[in-house]
Amino acid sequence: MKVIPIIPTLNPSVKLLEVVELLEQNNYEKILIVDDGSDKKEIFDKLKEKDNVIILTHDVNKGKGCALKTAYKYYLENLKHYSGVITLDDDLQHDINDVLNISKLLEDNNMFIIGTRLFNTESTPVRNKLGNRIASDLFKTLYGIKIKDTQTGLRAIPNYLIPKMIEIAGDRFEYEMNVLAEMAKCKEKIFQVDIQTVYLKNSNKTSHFKPFKDSIKVCGILFKSKFKKK
Repeated sequence: MKVIPIIPTLNPSVKLLEVVELLEQNNYEKILIVDDGSDKKEIFDKLKEKDNVIILTHDVNKGKGCALKTAYKYYLENLKHYSGVITLDDDLQHDINDVLNISKLLEDNNMFIIGTRLFNTESTPVRNKLGNRIASDLFKTLYGIKIKDTQTGLRAIPNYLIPKMIEIAGDRFEYEMNVLAEMAKCKEKIFQVDIQTVYLKNSNKTSHFKPFKDSIKVCGILFKSKFKKK
């Protein structure tokens, strides 16, 4: 597979080891992980034993956006002979078949792709549905584009867009919304692929993202991005 997976993580569970194993089984040549200031290092110590895993470390927590930018910079300096990158979460909430499908689409089409959850299963928490609906509707109002899942972490980025990803403002969860806003503003095609909606037992207890509260925050970010003076 000529796409590099990027996994930003903070205090990961053993699920990260399972994610890496699945990626290895499906022939990803390199896997780029950013430890964003984790307190516990046992998982990373195990991953360091793998030759195909590259771990970048922040001494303190700087946020998901900053972690992604650290990975993008490393990629451009060391791995840009690949087709691009795919970002994913560290907790098995992205089905490996969806990761493979979007990676193949990136290889074949060289476009910006996001995996969109449908939020229509019985297991989807109400606050997730409501938070996404608010952000999705506002994005459509401001930018004229219907994004089914504005907070998806499963995204494929071709090489020509990675320098721009580094320049986009935001260090924490707001960064991913800023990316969508910038893609819309510069008329870059946002290709959406429906993916499985997976909610694992106790996932909300360990998540660093609060669906409703943070969705309200990103609505403010959308307004700021839309009307920001150049």
